Amino acid sequence: MKNRIFECSDCGHVWEVEPCTKGGRHGYEIACSKCGSMSKMKIDAVGKKHPCGGQHHSHDKNNCNNCGH
Repeated sequence: MKNRIFECSDCGHVWEVEPCTKGGRHGYEIACSKCGSMSKMKIDAVGKKHPCGGQHHSHDKNNCNNCGH
């Protein structure tokens, strides 16, 4: 599994985070490693940017619609 890549919407910083694993941090829980902002985009394998925030993430019983947990 590859690292996740994020871009801060406030300062433009791009950084990598380990893959989401059971019990690990979801993208919406991770702040920018440079400025601390929670406003960010996730960059996929082909360079497309996706909103990354709690409103885009949900769980039902045992299934996460974004990371499989």
